[in-house]
Order: sequence, then structure tokens, then C-alpha cells
Amino acid sequence: MSQKFWCKPKDLSALFLLLKEAGFTLFGPRVEVGAIGIGVIQQPEDLPVGLTEQQSAGRYRLRKRGDGAYFGFTVGPTGWRRQLHLPKEKLFSAQKQEGRWQVTASEEKPSPKAFIGVRACDWKSILIQDLVFKEGDFCDQSYSARRENLFVVGVDCVVSAPTCFCTSFDCGPEVSGGVDLALTEVLNSGNHYFVVRAGTSQGQKILHKWQLSEAKEESVAEAKQLVEDNRRRVKGNPQVELEGLKQALYDSWNHLHWEEVGKRCLACSNCTLVCPTCFCSTTVDQVELEGDRVERFRQWESCFNSEHGYLHGGGVRPDITSRYRQWLSHKLASWQDQFGTPGCTGCGRCVVWCPVGIDLRQEISLLKESGEKP
Repeated sequence: MSQKFWCKPKDLSALFLLLKEAGFTLFGPRVEVGAIGIGVIQQPEDLPVGLTEQQSAGRYRLRKRGDGAYFGFTVGPTGWRRQLHLPKEKLFSAQKQEGRWQVTASEEKPSPKAFIGVRACDWKSILIQDLVFKEGDFCDQSYSARRENLFVVGVDCVVSAPTCFCTSFDCGPEVSGGVDLALTEVLNSGNHYFVVRAGTSQGQKILHKWQLSEAKEESVAEAKQLVEDNRRRVKGNPQVELEGLKQALYDSWNHLHWEEVGKRCLACSNCTLVCPTCFCSTTVDQVELEGDRVERFRQWESCFNSEHGYLHGGGVRPDITSRYRQWLSHKLASWQDQFGTPGCTGCGRCVVWCPVGIDLRQEISLLKESGEKP
């Protein structure tokens, strides 16, 4: 499956049509309320063509590129997890009839979906959520059903933002590891084309029907060079040093710096809402006024909310300092104990969408360098 093919931008329409004919509903990046979000798309022109982003700590702006790039941006606030781990989903309903309750479990039959334009950091986040919901001791049937009916078209990153640090986790900027199809967009000196490769048998079948020409060596080399140039740019950004990080975070549990971060953090939960790997949830019941029908839903929750740490008559994380410490330590330390991998992919969303611009890379560096200072 290492053979690479070549297509022009206009050929993307044929790919979209093939996926629709195969029964997939297409989801991809699109402009939503001044940012690049994820939603249903019908044609390549629905993508944020000719747009890019300016991203830094606590700041995000859309900007025009001045060309026709289809994927000339990085990642917006809306990740792909809301299509697999729904923000709110019904678990069951109960109806009271003749003095007895009849419980009916929710039986969703998800339609097949095709994700268009998945970046390397977001593909890694999907694989991480697979560990949580699909491959562990407890399988979430709803998540697994959505995941099994998924076709993924990945896109290599040839542009990046100062907030990108995917190279810290060795998951970018080239997308790999099982996406069905992968694209590298080349836009140089008036040349605009895509180099295409398949990563699964399902992708190979679609690629065969697409009937593209094999890519020339110089086209493959140009695409590879763009990715490598971007890799160097990302590595030039502040990184997260993984070696010894888990133990360093455990050792710094009583460090005074946590209090400094707690003074800045608003506990708004933005970082957990935009994070592509967070999975905290709670359950809520909706009861009819007559009291004869109830529905139970699971919905997203955040460890920054005080109610999330409420156990047996009291809160175990009563202040913002302890909640931020819980989030960061779980994401990069105890997550490894649970799932064998950090819970971060270096997408940078938590940095960009923090209203006060807290950058976890800086916080980790300070904690690691100074050691524990009770």
C-alpha cells in the first residue's frame, strides 16, 4: 500500500461522490461562526478554501491566504470527537404504565460517516479514545458502532501554528497509522495538486475506483519535502519533553507553582471542551411534569467543574488549583498508567482557547526544572 497517486483539486469531487455512493455521510472542516469547525459537507468547495488561521495563546483569527489551498490551515476549536463521543446522548427511557415502569434502552443505529481532512494530531486522538471506549475492559457499544462505520481521509500538515507541538508525541505532521486514505496538498509556483496514498484495504478499494494516475517521483519528493519543512517548523516551537515527565509531575504534587497557575485559571473548562481526547461525562435525568416518563442522558463534563469532584458528601477538589493540577497530571501522567500513552497529541487547542493564555508547555517546563518545592 506504499504506492502513491496524483490528482488535481478538481478530482476531489470524484472522491466525494464515490464516498457518498458507498453510503457515507461526509464530515469535514468548514467555516462556522468565525472559526474552522467540523460539520456535514457535500462538495470540496464547502471546505475552508483559501483560508488559514492565526493562532497564539488565547487568540484565534481566520485570515485569507491569497491562494486556493483546500487545507491551508491547522485545527480549529471543534475536533472530531463530538462525532464519535457525542456531547449528549440518550442512554435509556422509562415509561410508567398501570403502576409499573417499562425501561427501554437506547438503540442507536449510526449511519456510516467519512471524515475528510483529519490531521495527524486528531487521528492520534481518535486512536487514544479507542483505548478508552473500544479496546479496554469496558466497551462502549455506541462509540464502537460509530467507530466501525467510519472512513477516514487524513491530510498531512504542510502548515503549522506556533501552538503546534505534535512532534513531541511523534504523531505528526504526517498522518499515518491506519487512515483509509491520506492526502498531501502541494501548492508551489502555480502548481496545485495532491499526492494520495491508501492505508487500509477499504481505502485501497476507493482508490481503485477513483482511477488516479500514479504520482511521478518528483511530485512525491516535493510533497515529502513540504511535510519535512513543516516538521522542522513545528520542532522549532516550544515542546513537551516526555522523558521523565510522568514521575516529575507526580513528584511536583505539592509544588507552590500550582497555586500560581490556579490564580490565573478561570476554571471555564474551555481546555477540556476543545481537547480531542478528554472523555469525562456525567448523567442527567429529564422527567416529564406528569412524572410518568423519564429519559437518562450522558453528556460531556469537565474536571474543572466543582460538581465533577463531588463524592460522598464533599468535594475532593475544592479549589481551582487542585482542579488544574488534576487535569494536567491526568493528561500527561496518570493517563499513561491507565492507557499506556499520554492523553495529549500536541494539537495546541488548549493553549489557543484558554481565555488567559495558559500554555501547558510553559507550566510543565517550570515544574520539571525546579523539582518539588513544598
